[in-house]
Amino acid sequence: RLALAAVARKLVVFANALLKANHNRHALT
Repeated sequence: RLALAAVARKLVVFANALLKANHNRHALT
C-alpha cells in the first residue's frame, strides 16, 4: 500500500512536470 502511494505521488509529480513543460513551451512560442 505504501508502495502504491509512493507510485501515485510520483505520477502526480510527473504529470505536474509535464503540464509545466507544456505550458512553458506554449508560452515561448
